[in-house]
Amino acid sequence: MTGMKALRVIAIRHGATELTQAFLNGAGPGAADPPLDERGRRQVRLLAKHLAGESPVGVWCSPARRAAQTAAALGWTQAQSDDRLTEVDFGEWEGRAPAELVTDERYRRWWDDPDMRAPGGTRSLAEVNADVRRWLAARQSDCAGETIAAVGHASTVRVLVAGAIGLPVAESTRLTVLPAGAAVLRFWPDGGSTLDAFWAPGRTPPA
Repeated sequence: MTGMKALRVIAIRHGATELTQAFLNGAGPGAADPPLDERGRRQVRLLAKHLAGESPVGVWCSPARRAAQTAAALGWTQAQSDDRLTEVDFGEWEGRAPAELVTDERYRRWWDDPDMRAPGGTRSLAEVNADVRRWLAARQSDCAGETIAAVGHASTVRVLVAGAIGLPVAESTRLTVLPAGAAVLRFWPDGGSTLDAFWAPGRTPPA
C-alpha cells in the first residue's frame, strides 16, 4: 500500500428521527420517510464539530429525507442522491418495534442470513452490500487519492466497515452503528483497506 493513493471514505449514518431505534424504518414501498427530529439535529450538530476540518471532494447520500437532511446539516449541500446507498426493506416488519418480533423465527434467521429478504420485502442486506460495493468501485475510479463522504443508514456503514476489515457480510450485523455515527475508512487500488476511526455521538473519536 506504500506510495499508492488511498480513497478515504467518511461513512455516516443519518441522525435520529421519531422512528429511529424504536421502530424498524427501511426503504420499502410502504416505508415512512420521516425528517430528523430535535434529537437527530442535535446529534448531527455534535458530529459536525468533529468533522469541521473535513472537506470531501464529493458527498453522496441515500434518497431518504433523513439522510439528505443529515448531509445538509453537516454543510454538505452538494450531496448527490444515490439509490445504491438505500436502506434494507423490512417488508411486513416495517414500522414494528423489534421487541415485537423476537419470537418470530423468520426475524431471527433474517439477522443471520444476509441473502434473506424480510417477508414481503424487496431488498436484502446482501443486495445493499452489492450496491454499496458498486458505488465504492465507481468512487475508487473517479476519486482516487481524495476524501469523500457517504451519508446513509446503519446497513450502509456496516457493509462499508465490514468490507474494509475483511468481515463477512453476515457478521456485519454485529457492528453497532448509532444515529449520526461515523466511520473513517481508506481503500487502496491494490485492494488494501483500513478502518481508521469508528465514532458514536457523545464519544470522543480517536486522534
